[in-house]
Amino acid sequence: MHATAAGVVFQGIYALSQFVILGLLLRYIGSERFGMWTTAWSIGAWALTSHLGVQSALLTRLGGIASTDKEAAGRALTTALVLISLISAGLALVTIALGWLVPWATFLNVESMQAETEAQGVSLVMLVMAFVGLPFSLGAMGLLGCQRGFASYVALTVAHVLAAVMIAVGVYLDLSLVVITVLAFSPPIVAGLMQWWSLLHGRDALTLGKWDRKEAAGLLSVGVRFFAMQLLAMGLLQSGAVIIARCLGAEAVTPYSAMFRLIGLALAVFLAFGFAYWPAFGDAAAHDDRAWFGRALRWSLFKTVLVWVVTAAGIFAIGDWFIALWLGEVALPTALLKIWMVVFIGLYGLLLWVTNPLKGTGQLGVQVVSGALMIGVAIPLAVWLCGEYDAAGVPIALSFVIALIGLPINGVYLLRMVKGAQPLPAPREDGAV
Repeated sequence: MHATAAGVVFQGIYALSQFVILGLLLRYIGSERFGMWTTAWSIGAWALTSHLGVQSALLTRLGGIASTDKEAAGRALTTALVLISLISAGLALVTIALGWLVPWATFLNVESMQAETEAQGVSLVMLVMAFVGLPFSLGAMGLLGCQRGFASYVALTVAHVLAAVMIAVGVYLDLSLVVITVLAFSPPIVAGLMQWWSLLHGRDALTLGKWDRKEAAGLLSVGVRFFAMQLLAMGLLQSGAVIIARCLGAEAVTPYSAMFRLIGLALAVFLAFGFAYWPAFGDAAAHDDRAWFGRALRWSLFKTVLVWVVTAAGIFAIGDWFIALWLGEVALPTALLKIWMVVFIGLYGLLLWVTNPLKGTGQLGVQVVSGALMIGVAIPLAVWLCGEYDAAGVPIALSFVIALIGLPINGVYLLRMVKGAQPLPAPREDGAV
């Protein structure tokens, strides 16, 4: 409960800081450069999945053992840290060596001379910072896996407030967009340092153990499936800005980005719920506590619906007024875009509610299959619908695939698992599933 509350508070503070920062940034750099920057941000977000699912595999692994076997938990944490550090260093070096060969200005579809000049630097900095931050962010997974999410969210809150202050100062001092980008991607590193300290020194601290080849194989086995799921989820969430930029131009991304940031408040709260329940579902499965499992499902569904209702009411009541005040009239969405973004976030919240217990118990295959089907339909459908309905085509396509593919497939699997006579599935001792 404390972790969920801390997560909600963090997301609220984070959203407030982002509203302030993005409002300042749009006025500082103009609509096209802002659209370019947010599109590059989406590309940087893809880089955050490059840990090959090891972070998520560790979270599932710790959920089943952190309360009963500290030695095994420390060994899993150490093994995950070594794996992710190797991945992080390799990808950062490759990006630095070869990233300049990519025609970023053409890819981001910018026209002004200044945007063309900045596109390469901004994109490369976002990618390198995202890769460098991976080992630091593993501390958050360790705290969440040990059901100590409160400490994790406190660190994230402090880091994002500091970053927001530094970015505001950077805008005031007229710093370059590349420097501001460095500041924007600094919170995972700052928070990670605090999270690692808390994980290794706080109450119920873990102790780093030895690298374990068997543990590494188990984490990678589960991680590959998580990685596939994360790529598919990022495709659903982050491809919209890229599709709109390519089909309609970078400037058309601004209204979509504004709405995505607004509904992102609900998405952030859904994720806060999910990370709090995720290891707890794994712990319940390890003890075959079906009664708690059912109660947690009902309670998390109530939270999901409540957050969506509040979000929808707020967007329809004051959304246009807030966006105009925040980013200016250039960012105002069409009525169609607003309606379908609200529909999309409600359906996505339900999808997260269905899949969180599957993640916690390591049941990943069905999610990979349904995710592949969704992304395979969503991207070409979004490209086509953008030609028919402009930016609103993206949330229309996303809503369609979630309602007709994601929810039915995963929902049936969860229902069979909960209603089945067999014990709830739990990860094996080697971390595989």
